[in-house]
Amino acid sequence: MFKGYIKTNNQYDLAFLLLLATLIGLFWVFQYPAIVDGPQHASQLKILDQLLQNQSFYQDRFWINWFTPYVLPNLLMLPIAHLFGPIIAIKVAITVYLLVFAFVGRALVLHFKRPRQVQLLSLCFLYSPALYWGFIPFLLTLSIGTIWLYFVIIRRIKIQSMASLIFSFSLIFGHAIAWALIVFNIMVLHFTRNHFSSKTVLQVIPIISPIFLVLLWTIFSVSTESSSNEISELIFGTPIDKLGTMTLVVLGDNTKYLSIVKVLLLVFIFTRFVFVDKNNKVLNALIAANILLFFISPYIAFSTAYIADRLLQVSILFIPLFISNIKSTRAFNLSILIMVMFSIMAVFTNQLAVNRENKDYHEIIRTIRNTSDIFYISKFDDLGYFNITSRPLPLFLHTPHWLSNTLDINIDYSFAYVHNIMIRTKHGDYPWTGQVSYNYDNLDWEKVQALNYDYIIIRNCTLTEEEILTIQDQSQYGLRVSAKCWHLLEAPNRK
Repeated sequence: MFKGYIKTNNQYDLAFLLLLATLIGLFWVFQYPAIVDGPQHASQLKILDQLLQNQSFYQDRFWINWFTPYVLPNLLMLPIAHLFGPIIAIKVAITVYLLVFAFVGRALVLHFKRPRQVQLLSLCFLYSPALYWGFIPFLLTLSIGTIWLYFVIIRRIKIQSMASLIFSFSLIFGHAIAWALIVFNIMVLHFTRNHFSSKTVLQVIPIISPIFLVLLWTIFSVSTESSSNEISELIFGTPIDKLGTMTLVVLGDNTKYLSIVKVLLLVFIFTRFVFVDKNNKVLNALIAANILLFFISPYIAFSTAYIADRLLQVSILFIPLFISNIKSTRAFNLSILIMVMFSIMAVFTNQLAVNRENKDYHEIIRTIRNTSDIFYISKFDDLGYFNITSRPLPLFLHTPHWLSNTLDINIDYSFAYVHNIMIRTKHGDYPWTGQVSYNYDNLDWEKVQALNYDYIIIRNCTLTEEEILTIQDQSQYGLRVSAKCWHLLEAPNRK
């Protein structure tokens, strides 16, 4: 099916592979991938693996929730996590996403017979909000759905076929937002090609039928998730906020100054360096529908954040397809190369920022013992090395959960307490919510002491000696070691 799309027979194909390999390699050469939620998902994989092996430490604290839209990605990553550890599993998931979106983008360029160098534009927007925020189940599910979308676009799979039904029900057990985004694009494609009629409406009913599961999960989540109760309304951004997100964050890699340059280069490409196909009604409909969906969708709905940020993920596949021919090959090639290099620089600078703190972080965790319960809190607005982004990106927010790669530990707060995901806590009186790191200054340290944690990990780059003494007094924990932004306190009864 991909015959002719994978072969490399000119300099643009080789440049595509080399740049893609560089982008992927940056997530492998460093110990930890620079993504926000990745450590939580790694911890979930470790706990799932141990629960299936009846490990008592985790059995006392967690249970497996099979009624969740996160089953598919966890089961796909589980064998890798079991054999090589959860960090490798997360890196493999990132690699799958990058490969699928890059090669599907390339295949679409070649299928629609666009100039061969246009394939390089498919690499310019891979470092998306969903990636650097570490929405691993979303990315893995969306990658599978993108393959389905591709075959529907090239008419190898029909919307009313059994293959489409299987894809749809598989995706709904991977991630509800990813399922909705793929189904939305397929429906737009279907109605644009076949017009709107009772017949075409009936043809889409099978692939949208899993929506009843979304409704059940939503009801269940609202009634059980603490973060749903804390943020009970829908939070929308202003049109100006959305425009900034679309340009600087989604298209511009969320990197200070470089984001603006990258967006300007994109404008120059489409206004001066290429001929634009303005008459393709399918492409026009897909782009218009995705942009409209982005602007009318909330940033936060109940416990799920950055919803709108994810909704342009599929539309970036269609951007290169508007280029019918090249006016200035040299200017186009140079602009694309700069844009891809900006994405590589964005990944590298974030990876470097994480790596710079690793020495200090490892200094405080090396004495933590196996089978420990740990409370971790970071000062959300204390970015330290992580101040190079257009919009704040707290890559440290869940860092200690990487400890699950080598130790059997329980770290709070955990997604297991506040989200309807595959691993759930057995403790019904858990006092923390997903907002704990946003309320650092108002934290009740006596609550921490009452829960009998073995250790407290604090990340605060401006923590004073007086503040440490206050925390010790209120929590009754003793300071064990500090290393710049990172601080480890130990319970008084810990032997």
